[in-house]
Amino acid sequence: MIGGPSLVNDFLGGDGSESGGFGRFPATKAELRAALREIVEEQDETTLMADADWFDAHLPEGTYRDAGEVMVALAPSISGLPMPAGSWVRDTPVRALPAGIALHVPPGQVAVLRSGRGVAFDVFPPGQHRLTRDSAPEAARGSRPPAPSFPRSVLDASPVFLDTGDRTAQVIVAARSSAGFPVGVRATVVFYVADGRRFVASRANRSLVPPAPDDKFLSALLEPSLAPLFRDRGAEAVAGDRPRVEAAIRSGLEGVGLGVRSLRIDHVGSMLDAPATGPSFGGALANMPPEVRAQFEARMAEAMRRRAATPSPPGPPPRGPPPGSGTSGPSGAGGLACRACGRANLPGTKFCGNCGQPLASRRSCPACGKEIGPDVKFCGSCGQRLPA
Repeated sequence: MIGGPSLVNDFLGGDGSESGGFGRFPATKAELRAALREIVEEQDETTLMADADWFDAHLPEGTYRDAGEVMVALAPSISGLPMPAGSWVRDTPVRALPAGIALHVPPGQVAVLRSGRGVAFDVFPPGQHRLTRDSAPEAARGSRPPAPSFPRSVLDASPVFLDTGDRTAQVIVAARSSAGFPVGVRATVVFYVADGRRFVASRANRSLVPPAPDDKFLSALLEPSLAPLFRDRGAEAVAGDRPRVEAAIRSGLEGVGLGVRSLRIDHVGSMLDAPATGPSFGGALANMPPEVRAQFEARMAEAMRRRAATPSPPGPPPRGPPPGSGTSGPSGAGGLACRACGRANLPGTKFCGNCGQPLASRRSCPACGKEIGPDVKFCGSCGQRLPA
């Protein structure tokens, strides 16, 4: 029953049981009241007397043919309310709707009848609707057969109200690249509920109300279709796939009944190279679902450990011979090495072209003609004493 105490709901068989509830119809209000108070006295629960008093105060006088007529009399309508801040889906905590109840759908919303197992039934646009087996044929086919206490039956469904206005969200999806760093997409999407029944059906095995904010919801929703486009690929290859990324976003949302009003791809490629004008990768990680963020942080840490453990390549060979070697270097044959810095210089050079120090001239032994180095006192070939 809509909005009534649980005791009254059970008394009328509104808990979904075909055999439960009061079944001696037709019955007057006085007969129903007496039966309900008898239940309260049997259970010896004084707190339940308030439920019986509520029943007595809200049920009009008259004779009722079945429990469905009683429920409609107690709750003649069910209405959609303004959505909670930041939300665009509102579930109704009921298990069954009596035939004949009025459904009011506010402007800018649609209502989808949904079974307790998550099956999406009939869709109702804004306006006033009378719920019967004729106006909600899909819900009627999915409901239990009429029970003795419900000759005109109930609908085993509850309404889900969806706001159809435009909403804006930032989608951030990434995966590990071939180099071990995250590559992916950051996009701004303006979306809306295009097919309420398809959206409700897509939430059959998960929470009906999407988690807030929309950024996390859409990112998690699109991760299965977008991540394979990025996984184990290089940043440049991913950046060249912008049309495929855009198509995957559109098809991923349309597949669950969400339309795309506009789509702007803010960045595709390495998430570490995101433009400075947009959110940093730290902000991108913050908007990712916790389990996705944990995976990327672990992968990034592992990549940094591998890079730190990889030996650095050898540097370039030294330029010229070591200081004091006295040998010519790559500047050409006959060059003289500077005794201060070791840089080889061209023949005939008097000062080092690297450090500016004077260069010692070449000498030869006056006895044997063998070339000798500077500051040598005896010839290493013949032993002749050399002039200073």
